[in-house]
Amino acid sequence: MREHDVAGGENIGLIAHTVRYCASIGNNVIVEGILVAKHYRDMLREILAEHPGPTHVFYLDVPLEETLRRHATRPLGAEISADTFREWYVQSDTLSVPGEVVLDGTADLEVTLKVILNRVGDVTPNRDQDGGRYL
Repeated sequence: MREHDVAGGENIGLIAHTVRYCASIGNNVIVEGILVAKHYRDMLREILAEHPGPTHVFYLDVPLEETLRRHATRPLGAEISADTFREWYVQSDTLSVPGEVVLDGTADLEVTLKVILNRVGDVTPNRDQDGGRYL
């Protein structure tokens, strides 16, 4: 939609609809991205409350300076200035839901992945291998 991240944006309903649909047909769903709590909290909390199965919420707490360093290495780094990025940055922007796990954004990938996998546990593919659909 190329919509700017705004409160009440049309993309919020689209994300909610997509998550609900995918979950309703038996898929395991991961919602990932920079989802500013002020804009997405209500929708995400509704989805979490509705879902009958296990849910997990993780927040990757990356300090501003590390965020800027990573941003500078990406193509978008040339298009969006560090000053603009500083204006967008929201520190500790958690959903504040029970069980939310705050991950250390300075930890290496292996440590972060281990924390997530230990929390989530084994996940069964939504269909068997003969069905052609995998996690």
